Amino acid sequence: LSGVFPPVMTPFFKDGEIDYEGLAFNIEKMNQTDLGGYMPLGSNGEFRSLTDGEALEVIKLIAKNRAPGKTLMAGTGRESAYATIEFTKKAAQAGAEFASVRLLERRGRAIRSKSSDLPMQILRAFRSRAG
Repeated sequence: LSGVFPPVMTPFFKDGEIDYEGLAFNIEKMNQTDLGGYMPLGSNGEFRSLTDGEALEVIKLIAKNRAPGKTLMAGTGRESAYATIEFTKKAAQAGAEFASVRLLERRGRAIRSKSSDLPMQILRAFRSRAG
């Protein structure tokens, strides 16, 4: 895996619905660049604001509209290890080629081994202990 994978922001209408047409437009623009791929649903995106169904639709749309040779790396982290494992499996079925998971706990090995055959980037976020 190499190249730049910018966060893909999910566009919304004023009523809070996802603007899927706008997302497809943005992906088409990204297709015209030398980026290595796309990174939707990451920790600095709006993944917490989407239902799993909406998030899977975002993955499917990007998979359908991506340019050949660009990798789709989706953020699949959820609030529990079990939910992360299950969502990572669904993301792979929806077209993600790589998963990115941000963890606050030490469950990376279990998540990686039980999620799917999808390659995975584990980002460990440690809680600070100021004092």
